[in-house]
Amino acid sequence: MAAGLSAPLARLALAAALALAAAGGAVAQTRAPMQQSGQAQQQGQAQGHGQGASQLLFKRGAWEVRAVHWADGAGACLAEVREEREVFSIFADHRNPVRLQFYSAKWTFGDRPRRGNLAIAVDGGGTLKVRGASLLRQSLLFDLPGGPAGQKLLDRIASGHVLQLIDARGQVVRRYSLFGAAASMQALGRCLKDLG
Repeated sequence: MAAGLSAPLARLALAAALALAAAGGAVAQTRAPMQQSGQAQQQGQAQGHGQGASQLLFKRGAWEVRAVHWADGAGACLAEVREEREVFSIFADHRNPVRLQFYSAKWTFGDRPRRGNLAIAVDGGGTLKVRGASLLRQSLLFDLPGGPAGQKLLDRIASGHVLQLIDARGQVVRRYSLFGAAASMQALGRCLKDLG
């Protein structure tokens, strides 16, 4: 397993690398903890998932929704918006909490996982405070809380215009366009339904 990553985070990294490699993304070789899609494949095999593949299900604007399947029958759904070398991803399956990942080619958190606090706001509205997000290499990852707080954020993403990533000092670090998010969230829901 990649240095200090839990199995669910390693699986997220694998799914992200597969999706980027399948899409021919410019950041496929530097995205997420595995660094290269080949290493991601090896990591998935080492965890007993076998070979993985992703399939583009939906595209609107800068958003894409993909189904990711492994040889062991496990599957997940990934919705993401890309703007050059910046990516915001929503990763969902039936066995784990919904996860959000923020990637930037400009970030260098290092090779050892560490924790950080942040907040997420949509259209400058109420913020969701996140404590203990995982910071690794060029990614920031965390699980959405279960229940109303997590669902409220997903609803705001679907109906919003701009998502803001805010650091522990209250400064906006990055803004992501949510154009196409409503249809993408519906496609993500259909993907999850199809997973069974």
